[in-house]
Amino acid sequence: MKARILLLAIVLIGCDARPKPEPKPAHQRLAPVQIFDLRTKCQAIVDKDVEDFAIAAHGDALTADVTSHYNPVTNHCYAEVVITKNFSFNYPKTPTNYLSNALYDAQTRDLLLMAERNGDKESGNDFRTGGRSLTTFEQVSNEIHLLMTQEDQ
Repeated sequence: MKARILLLAIVLIGCDARPKPEPKPAHQRLAPVQIFDLRTKCQAIVDKDVEDFAIAAHGDALTADVTSHYNPVTNHCYAEVVITKNFSFNYPKTPTNYLSNALYDAQTRDLLLMAERNGDKESGNDFRTGGRSLTTFEQVSNEIHLLMTQEDQ
């Protein structure tokens, strides 16, 4: 009987019923030449999107600035579109502090994040959650800044 209990104890100790965690794949750093190539391709995609009016379309009262960034951490090509008042065009309904800052996935043209200031109203939207998640102007602006400046560390 003692032998059976000892055998059972050895078996139970040796068999850990908890699942072992899968080893995380090692994050492979890209070589500088690879990042340069991906950033060049990213810029070409964004330039084409602007040319096709897929992003950054606006009226005469506004002006747009478009910036691309290949982010090696997220492995995505982003396009940031900053729209402000065009002071060369007299349209009094556009407040002087108007600002729309939008972040697109340049490969899919999906709008990911948008922060907007229109007079004394500010809003922020995070579209990555599958729905229209409201957040603050500042939170969205900070997230856009992070994604547009993040480097592989």
